[in-house]
Amino acid sequence: MISAGLENLGNTCYMNSVMQCLKRVNELKEGLMNFELDDKHSGLKNDPNVILTQSAKGFMGDLEKKGESFAPY
Repeated sequence: MISAGLENLGNTCYMNSVMQCLKRVNELKEGLMNFELDDKHSGLKNDPNVILTQSAKGFMGDLEKKGESFAPY
């Protein structure tokens, strides 16, 4: 199966290109996919850095699993 791409929403082509390039950095993708907030650090769940990391994890998962293009939001 060919992994999904991102739909261009008129002004997102550069962002889409960057995100799809970052997907090819295996160390980054692996680190994001393995990210889990353990019980010791559960107080950080509302930290903006943790929220961004969790969002990036979901986004990388979508790029891996979806079989068709999708909107980047």
